[in-house]
Amino acid sequence: MTDLKLHENINRLIVDGIQQGYKDYLEVRRSAVEKYDLKVSSAYSWIKGNHIDSSVNKECSNNEMFSSEVKIAGTSWEYIQFYLKNLSEKYMLIIKNSSIKDKIFNGKVDKKKKNNYLYGYAGINNKFNDDIRNKEKLPHNTFIQMTIPEFADDSDKNKAEEDLKNYDRFYVVTYEIDKNTQRIKRITLCMPSQEMVLHEIDDLTPLIANSKVIINDDELEIAKDDKFPNEEYPEQISTFGYEKPKKSQEDTDK
Repeated sequence: MTDLKLHENINRLIVDGIQQGYKDYLEVRRSAVEKYDLKVSSAYSWIKGNHIDSSVNKECSNNEMFSSEVKIAGTSWEYIQFYLKNLSEKYMLIIKNSSIKDKIFNGKVDKKKKNNYLYGYAGINNKFNDDIRNKEKLPHNTFIQMTIPEFADDSDKNKAEEDLKNYDRFYVVTYEIDKNTQRIKRITLCMPSQEMVLHEIDDLTPLIANSKVIINDDELEIAKDDKFPNEEYPEQISTFGYEKPKKSQEDTDK
């Protein structure tokens, strides 16, 4: 069975980056509230992912095994795609809020999901189906065979085919924020399958307690009154990322 975990030093860089990015986000939000005397600031949750991606990128930038690239999901949402060289293999990795499990990797596959970049990238992992199945003791028919999703643009299709050929693994690191304390309570290393399921490979949560980045209660105060789970905006998050809310009939008539 293949060991699908990453080296602990790599995991530590990722966890420290996530912690620092969240700490930066809290500070930016607090500063904005104080400077502009904002009565509400929960919409700042939208920028949390940008801070976390950027911080992980900075944390890993001095490690020669890492490289990164800014990508666009949907029409406008930017995120960072990380690349990791490990001996003779190349891995692709992205950072996401754990809510991605409910919205995208929820075990449901439809035509819309088959046309998105995450479904295509998940195909990279099909060679590890047996390893993941053995690790999780899943039924033999849990996984499907690798397929290339349909794309409206041939260049996108060619890029997906190239990624499937050039990368050995595709990881998604998820972070979960406690809705009561607003602390990051869990970080996991996962590998997605084309059944749109995230399979946990390693629990990085213990590294939070030993992180060099400490977030104190005063810093968390700014987010304590948030009344909804972080980054969960009904009807405003597409499979690819964030998008503009649909216009109401009243707006259309104006």
